[in-house]
Amino acid sequence: RSIQDSVHLPRLRTFKLRTPNRFIANYLFGALNCPSLRKFSLYIYYPYSIEEDTVERAFLEPERIRDFLLRSSPTHPLEELALGWFESQSIYSVLSNHGRWLEDWLSALKGLKIINLRDFTISPDVIEALTLQTEGPLDPETHRFPSLSTIVLHCSHPLEEQDLTHEMIEEMIVSQWRAGSLRIAVLSGKLWP
Repeated sequence: RSIQDSVHLPRLRTFKLRTPNRFIANYLFGALNCPSLRKFSLYIYYPYSIEEDTVERAFLEPERIRDFLLRSSPTHPLEELALGWFESQSIYSVLSNHGRWLEDWLSALKGLKIINLRDFTISPDVIEALTLQTEGPLDPETHRFPSLSTIVLHCSHPLEEQDLTHEMIEEMIVSQWRAGSLRIAVLSGKLWP
């Protein structure tokens, strides 16, 4: 099978990938088409055997993942998203400007019920995208995640290292709760004192 061939998996509902290798991730996100996908998990981690500057190191590539999700969820929205990016602080500081990825994914995430973010997938832009307007009535047309019932955030590093504050996290949780569908919020690691 060549790398250009598409792999159509019409009944696959859950896809979980845990890898340190960007070539594996890029191949799968480019080749797979999963029109029944409901649950997507990606955990990028680095065993000690991989050198920090090697070309094969995986890192969060939001555009590639967005394209995969849009291709895989054309009629049925994704319900559960879990992302983890376990990284050393030195590499994070170089790669942290990965943009407003959650904003770019909104069309694929309208039906999202559960979001689970770990470590360096949590950024100020992500928290801002999850924070809903708090003044006036909530506009159903602009409500980003109307079905979001569970938010799980885990951070192994101090918030300050990711330019986050406890107030930002609290504002996001309260805004989602006020919107009406949030039932569970799990904050763990160094997210809360």
